[in-house]
Amino acid sequence: MQLAVLSAHVPALTERDYTIAQRAAPLCSPAFLAHLVVWREALSSQTGAGPVPESYLAAMRQVVAAEAAAGALDPEDALAAATAIAEIDTTSARQAAKWLLQDLYALGNPLAGVIGAALALQRSSRATFAQARMDLLALSHSLDTKTRAAALCLLGDSYLRDINPGRMPESVAYRFFLAAARANSAPAAQAHYRLGLWYARQGGSEQHKSANFHLEKGAEHGCTLCMAALAELQGSSDGEFALDMRELSEIGDEFTVARANGPRRLRRRERRGSGHAHSRSETFLDSVRGLLRGAFA
Repeated sequence: MQLAVLSAHVPALTERDYTIAQRAAPLCSPAFLAHLVVWREALSSQTGAGPVPESYLAAMRQVVAAEAAAGALDPEDALAAATAIAEIDTTSARQAAKWLLQDLYALGNPLAGVIGAALALQRSSRATFAQARMDLLALSHSLDTKTRAAALCLLGDSYLRDINPGRMPESVAYRFFLAAARANSAPAAQAHYRLGLWYARQGGSEQHKSANFHLEKGAEHGCTLCMAALAELQGSSDGEFALDMRELSEIGDEFTVARANGPRRLRRRERRGSGHAHSRSETFLDSVRGLLRGAFA
């Protein structure tokens, strides 16, 4: 889903929504993505000439829930299974993912509650949408700081994507994003992304600085959308930095979607010129490279 155009500074960039996998990954360790690849392959092997059979989805849900209940399956592995099912994006798959996430949440996995809410808010009727948001708001009060940041980002997005537009001002969404951004954790990157684009749309030098601040914070937490937005935001003033950011965002995206050929080699681009701005940018780029190397390990 595409939301608002960023600003005159970056006319080619539009604000994008997060997938279920992008919602789940920041809440988990890097092992989550490895688990996700395995479950995707298992489901892909069942497609044949058509969709994954409903009987296979039902059996997978029962086995994963039972293994998780017995402690034989890592909670992140179980969450990856539900995410892989949800990615199929058929009605039966979304229902199976919903029920599995409910099973995992009942077993004491709060992450499943947040991802279940993300799934419910993606496509739902007016009543279901409102109920999912109320349930998520209630759940957010009992979560740890990191998981609560993800819940607050979801709540903010729910107001940006409200199927009853005009009932709530846009500022309500950004209050949730500001609250989420205070958490120094990976899920807060999604709030920094929304805030960065919001400030960029306002225009003016101070707003531009605020946009740059939030997008850099998000990039430091591994948000590839923040990296891409930084590349566009800085393109006219620091072309070398923009090229590096664009390359890093593409490398990060390749890892997230787990392409068969694997991520490209991270490289350090020789920067021309000198000065404080370039030194700051190079230090920032090194921190982002280090984060991505850790994810690839």
